[in-house]
Amino acid sequence: MRVDGGDWARLGDAAGRVAHFIGHRAYMKMKEGHCAALEIRQLAEGGRQYFCTVYADRPQICRDLARGSPQCQGERAAKAGRVAGLMKAVIASPAEPGGLSAEALAKEDGDLALRLCSGP
Repeated sequence: MRVDGGDWARLGDAAGRVAHFIGHRAYMKMKEGHCAALEIRQLAEGGRQYFCTVYADRPQICRDLARGSPQCQGERAAKAGRVAGLMKAVIASPAEPGGLSAEALAKEDGDLALRLCSGP
């Protein structure tokens, strides 16, 4: 997910932990298939609890696409089929037809990474 200058400033000290630059553009870091700011806690009764560690300072896109909202559900439905294609491109070498460079992948990931709004 793309992070603009206002988002970076709002993230403050956490920016370096949860976001990074690829070229001249900043993006939220991804960790184990989800936003690096998302903490997943295993509950004693066997469930999971999802917690955004930068919720108060989260990027604007996270504010605009509240988890489970109709807008979030629409984004998930519209982009669901693109994930498989992106993963195939990641596996392919950038030198191979269909392969993506790190910068191109980051752009694609920025378009797709509205995953924070996805539910458990």
